[in-house]
Amino acid sequence: MDKTVMRTEGVVVDALLGQGNALDEYSQGLQLNAVRERALDNDRETLGQKLVTDNENAKAKIYKDIFTPSVALPGKISVSASDTGVTVASHAGADGSHAVSG
Repeated sequence: MDKTVMRTEGVVVDALLGQGNALDEYSQGLQLNAVRERALDNDRETLGQKLVTDNENAKAKIYKDIFTPSVALPGKISVSASDTGVTVASHAGADGSHAVSG
C-alpha cells in the first residue's frame, strides 16, 4: 500500500491543476444531491410545460395538486373581508412558524 503525504498547499494545487479532488465524501454527496435536485426540478418544469402545450387539462390539474408550492411563513396569517374592506392580520404560531400552500 502506497501512502503519500502532501502539505495543504499541495493538496489545493493538486485539486486545481491535477487529478485530485478537493471535496471530502460528505461534500461530494451534497454536491451530487444538489445537481440531482436541479435535474428533477427541470424535469418537473418540462413536464408542466408539456401538459400546458398539449392542452392536457385533467393531467395539468393532477400536476398542480401534486406539485403545489408551499411557503413557510413566520406565523399564521388570517384574512377577513367586510363591507369596509379587507383586513390582514399576522399571528405567531406555537412553534413560531406556519406553512401556507398556494
